[in-house]
Amino acid sequence: MIVSPISIETVYKVWDDKHGVCLEIMNDCDGGSLIRILTSGKDSTEWFGKVDFCISADMAEALSKVLMKKAQDIRQEETK
Repeated sequence: MIVSPISIETVYKVWDDKHGVCLEIMNDCDGGSLIRILTSGKDSTEWFGKVDFCISADMAEALSKVLMKKAQDIRQEETK
């Protein structure tokens, strides 16, 4: 009997509970230092589109800063 290697990974899901959809965040497929962002499941793919890409940790940090800034800008506009 041939036993294949077993791997365990952590998958983070960012849910939009209102619409029941999520983005999944995990290490890239090769187990390297990239971060993979993707959609899986019919509802999430229909809502966000087909998402499946990898970015570096540096790019992820820069992206998170820009997303937080944009979210703050939108919230400020909403309160005017």
